[in-house]
Amino acid sequence: MTLRATRESQLAGAPCTVEDTEEIFWLREADDYASRLALGGALAAQYRYREAVAAYEEAARIRADDAALWLRLGGARLTIRRFDEADAAYTRARALGASEGATAIPTGFRYYLQSDWRAAAASFARGLPAPDETAVAVLYWHTLSCARDGAPPSLLEQLNPSISSFSPTALPSGATAAARRSADARCAKRSSRGKMSGRAWRRSPPTAIVSTHRRWTERRLHGSSS
Repeated sequence: MTLRATRESQLAGAPCTVEDTEEIFWLREADDYASRLALGGALAAQYRYREAVAAYEEAARIRADDAALWLRLGGARLTIRRFDEADAAYTRARALGASEGATAIPTGFRYYLQSDWRAAAASFARGLPAPDETAVAVLYWHTLSCARDGAPPSLLEQLNPSISSFSPTALPSGATAAARRSADARCAKRSSRGKMSGRAWRRSPPTAIVSTHRRWTERRLHGSSS
């Protein structure tokens, strides 16, 4: 049984062969707001973002005054590259009281996916101040955007004092020195494809940035608080 949808099924029109879980089955049977919202979250957890968008849009027809809904809808639309529609959802979320950071960070991903590195860096920077793990992820993406744009990583310099106290326990359990070196190497290789040298990169970001940004990105973009 396939547990998660493929990239091709969400972006390239390939069929999605993921089966509904029991939770999704029963959520489809309900038509109240909370169930539609939960259905969108359950579908997104299976990477079925096209269906998640539909569920969130149904929820919006029931109740359109929940900023959290529009943030989730924006994230799902962004994931399947419906950029303008994602922007509209984030605009609605801000009008309903969502913070600048809550929309600036995913908007940064929008620009990054479109290879507009300068706009991405500016948008990520607007995501601060933020809690520690979020700040680390913002730092990573802002610095990578600057590297690709050939600009100095100004945010990295500003945050170095706080990042120096970032707890090593934020690394995944069981992380070894070899794994950390591998993460640094991947980071340096990635940055070398832009305009920042691998040596300059290795002097700057702590390994924690590399080790935490992927799981943070998925949680943040799709509205999960777990």
